[in-house]
Amino acid sequence: MGIKSAIIKTYARRVTKYTAQWSHHALESQEKMMKLLINKASLTQFGKQHNFHKIVTYYDFRHLIPLSRISDLQVFVQQIKQGGKDILWPGRPKYLLHSDKNPQDLIPVTKESLPGYFDGLKMLLFNQVDWIDQHKLFKGKILFLTKSHHSHKSGGIQTGDVNWIYTQKIPAWLKSNVMWTEISPGKEMQERDLVKTIDQDIRLIIGSPELMTVYRNEVLAYSSVQSMKAVFPKLSTVVWNIDSMTSQAEIYSHNIEEGVSYLKMFVSPLGCWAFQDRLNSNEVLLNVNSGLFFEFIPLNPVNPDVLKRFKLSEVETGIPYKVIISNNAGCWACDTDIQIKFSDLKPFRLEVIG
Repeated sequence: MGIKSAIIKTYARRVTKYTAQWSHHALESQEKMMKLLINKASLTQFGKQHNFHKIVTYYDFRHLIPLSRISDLQVFVQQIKQGGKDILWPGRPKYLLHSDKNPQDLIPVTKESLPGYFDGLKMLLFNQVDWIDQHKLFKGKILFLTKSHHSHKSGGIQTGDVNWIYTQKIPAWLKSNVMWTEISPGKEMQERDLVKTIDQDIRLIIGSPELMTVYRNEVLAYSSVQSMKAVFPKLSTVVWNIDSMTSQAEIYSHNIEEGVSYLKMFVSPLGCWAFQDRLNSNEVLLNVNSGLFFEFIPLNPVNPDVLKRFKLSEVETGIPYKVIISNNAGCWACDTDIQIKFSDLKPFRLEVIG
């Protein structure tokens, strides 16, 4: 075993142990997260407007912070773009991200929230330590499929999409293994970009089901073969980077390559909120330890006229909920429209149903 492989294996076992620890203490993690977010943002414009200094319990949180959508935060984002500080979160954001639903809406990313986007991928991969070792994932190339990994500036702040944000957190030791390929759905790939990837020892592909379908079709047509394994014989793993716009029917219809394992990572512009920590499972683990505070609204409430929000300790298995997220970039009680159903509460595992 080489030095790099030994280091990776040791690190992966630490990540696996750490994931098990926080996932089995999820309620304590969420209680601490709520208090951390409120204390950190109490002197911001949003915090002052909503009396954060009065928030002691979750019920204060729910009463004083209204349910919102990303579109509701744009009035604050405009102030940030005009040079404002301490608006939603202390200081100014490090980056801005386009919303997956309405690209005109922008979402702040702070130095505190940035690691959370990559942590989900890190935990997803390193929880499969034996799989990594068996298939030597990090000895070959990792291919990211993206609509764009370039950015522009909005109000002097670097701005991009969720795919682009990953370019900001690839660790130095992994950068030589990583390749990026831009794909525009509905358009053919540039032949030079396609050939550039076909000549590589690709072992892991990361991208949305939509982009994976486009890329697979292009590769098979160019190579005149029937399987990706015929082009990339050491390809063992595909990570679906799933945003809230991807339906479950679309996800499962793309499980199409024999000899390849598929792992799911659920990402919104607010952060990576769930990931698959076990092979061959439809369930994903709620990511309670990466700067996100979760609330839930039942899809079939007892009183349809009252949209009551529940904290994590109040949810039950088998009941469909909508996911509400606050994060450490100042996005407060945002309705994601993501629909889930918990299958287990120790730890909090779930299935995405819409």
